[in-house]
Amino acid sequence: MTYFGVNYYLAGMHSYAKGDPVPIPGFVPVTYLIIFAVILLASRKRRIAQEH
Repeated sequence: MTYFGVNYYLAGMHSYAKGDPVPIPGFVPVTYLIIFAVILLASRKRRIAQEH
């Protein structure tokens, strides 16, 4: 966190980013969607299993 936090993510005296937006890799939103879909499917399956 020290290297990335100070040099890229924080906007302060020691920051080289100077308030630039944080770059988010393209796979991050896709990964979140996949995880969310798995959670939804698992909760659905669990609910059906509890009913029987």
